[in-house]
Amino acid sequence: MKKIFAFIFLSFLLTGCQATSADNQHTQSADNQHTHTFASDWSYDSTYHWHSSTCGHDVVSGKSLHTFSNTIVQPTYTSEGYTKHTCTTCGYYYIDNQTAALTHNYSTTWSYDSTSHWHACTDSGYTHLYKDKENHNFYYQKVINPTFSSQGYTEHYCSKCSYVHKDNYTPSLAGTVNLNVELPCTLKTYNEFSGAIHATYSLNSVEYTPDVSSSGTGYLRIKLHLTLLTSGSGSSSGGWNMYFTYKIYEEGNESEVLDSYERNIGHSSNYSIGESWTYTISTFNSSNYYSMSKRYLIKVLNVM
Repeated sequence: MKKIFAFIFLSFLLTGCQATSADNQHTQSADNQHTHTFASDWSYDSTYHWHSSTCGHDVVSGKSLHTFSNTIVQPTYTSEGYTKHTCTTCGYYYIDNQTAALTHNYSTTWSYDSTSHWHACTDSGYTHLYKDKENHNFYYQKVINPTFSSQGYTEHYCSKCSYVHKDNYTPSLAGTVNLNVELPCTLKTYNEFSGAIHATYSLNSVEYTPDVSSSGTGYLRIKLHLTLLTSGSGSSSGGWNMYFTYKIYEEGNESEVLDSYERNIGHSSNYSIGESWTYTISTFNSSNYYSMSKRYLIKVLNVM
């Protein structure tokens, strides 16, 4: 009886072992049939790149070393320069060889307006930038006296830049010198020896230029624009000389002659009929100064 019981127990044990082996075999078979899945995007670190598993298993695909292409990025005025190393497979990159951002260049010459001066940027596209801007400092002034064609004024010079401020304007001297004749007019000149008229010429226009001193007075200068009309006979020793004869008065006071002269304005043999020339009376009588605040009359005496 004991033998029969032992046989039955042994058979049971053998049957249980066979079932366990079958279950293990089934589980292993199921594991062998699983296919891993991987991300399409690359994962990477500083050395490798790979495709990570998306099925939950600790496996990767395509792991390999980076291969780099290099790009040199030049510095700008707002950012530094560097070399960028980019993996041609996964896009990982790192930078090195950094260089400092560019610094702007500025002119050493002052730019200015009516209020201030500054050093302007000379870099293309950045001329709106400037440095060292400050208000003008006027240290010196100069009085410019009026002329017959321009106003007088005071100049104020900045101590740093070339700006000159002007103020205290005074009227021009236009009209302060008048002729007793209307232009153009015909003038005559005499033979020095016979007294006969030997040449006539046209006084076309007159320009006045005062040589003004710092005190506001100076010499009166005059430029005559002339044209030869006729030329008579005369001796070569001087009979052909032509003259401009005048007197100068302070207007309204013709009892006092300020200047009286007969100017040799040219030799008629040097000009052809109809030819024009200019003669400048460099100074009048050097003993007479003229106040630029007064009006004067030039009386031409040798009018036809």
